[in-house]
Amino acid sequence: MSKFYNGFRRFFAVIIGLVFLLSGVLKLLDPTGTMLIVQEYLKFFHLNFLMGLAKPMAIALSLLESLVGAALIAGIWRKLVAIVTMIMVLFFTIVTVILLIWNPDMDCGCFGEAIHLTHFQTFAKNVLLCLFCVLAFIPLKKSGEPRPGKYVGFGLAAAMIILLAVYSLSHLPLVDFTPYSPQSEIFSEDGNYDPDAPILSFRDEYGDYCDQYATFGNVLAVSAYEPEKLDQDNWQEISALVSDAYMNGANPLILLCADTMEGVPLELRQNAYFTDYRTAIALNRSNGGLTYLDDGVVVAKWRKGDFPEGDDMSKILEQDSIEYSVSRLSRNRLVLQISGIVCLAVLLLL
Repeated sequence: MSKFYNGFRRFFAVIIGLVFLLSGVLKLLDPTGTMLIVQEYLKFFHLNFLMGLAKPMAIALSLLESLVGAALIAGIWRKLVAIVTMIMVLFFTIVTVILLIWNPDMDCGCFGEAIHLTHFQTFAKNVLLCLFCVLAFIPLKKSGEPRPGKYVGFGLAAAMIILLAVYSLSHLPLVDFTPYSPQSEIFSEDGNYDPDAPILSFRDEYGDYCDQYATFGNVLAVSAYEPEKLDQDNWQEISALVSDAYMNGANPLILLCADTMEGVPLELRQNAYFTDYRTAIALNRSNGGLTYLDDGVVVAKWRKGDFPEGDDMSKILEQDSIEYSVSRLSRNRLVLQISGIVCLAVLLLL
């Protein structure tokens, strides 16, 4: 009976752990997107003075969720992890009750940009997690002990989670969950567009919208959500890209979250347009990053400092855009899937 009861408790602990691990990893995949979610919460709770800490807070929360989830699955430090888990679930539940009552126009961000839930769905999920916590952890004194190998499994999983966090901070997301993810079709004004397709909206210095420039032919769009932070080397890289684009028959665009062209080199201003912060940061998570579109379909993205140049750019534009995009997507998804399987395997089997 005791063995069955302990197995019953461990089952629900693992379920909670899987939810935490999934939630944390999805947020770690896109730390910039998670930062935006944290900023929305800070605005809602009138904590604007903490805006400068939004990204560190996003990373810390994502790491905590991921590591707590891994510890729950491995079954180590059971009493301590159970207490931390219950505090976190209770805190999340209180926050979602507030969101449910006030119903602000914002996403809960429980699973980053990957899965969007309504405030009621988020509340229901957290209530269910509260029930699972009772079934898994109460009473605390009967928490049991793990096998020694579980600590090794947790250590390996924790190392993989931390490596993912480090990678995500210095690269574009392995899997893009924004509206402008590769293979997404953006708004086209030719009268035959999908009404549910995302709109890539930008305007010239006279205030006229020029969205159509991004929907025809090969387009190389640099988006800067904080253009004032681009230095001379960044502008030289963008200038070289514009030259490569013209040489290869592509249309170069520079999309700025700004009110004026101040700071933009004179020779680049004819290619520069204005957009809003949300559009620029969704199009490319790197400030000054490059997005390649073919007839309004997003093909690939590069972070600032990693632009393909010269012959490399020519080869990319000469390839079939669908084949090139699928190849890049498949590689990234395979890396993520293999990493996820290995992580779960060492947590469950060691």
